[in-house]
Amino acid sequence: MKQVYPKGFMASNGLPSLGRVKLTDLAPAEGLPSESYKLSVSTLSQSLALYSAAIIQFSSE
Repeated sequence: MKQVYPKGFMASNGLPSLGRVKLTDLAPAEGLPSESYKLSVSTLSQSLALYSAAIIQFSSE
């Protein structure tokens, strides 16, 4: 029988899958918002609304 997990949970360990965004995608830029910015803001907002937490990746450089 196939195991069914609630939306937002990782099947491997049962932990919630927090939103993960890159800080560089959230940085302001001139002009219209890029697709990566829009996706990052959406991911961040959803993760904060669902779990009150999110992962923000800093540049490795």
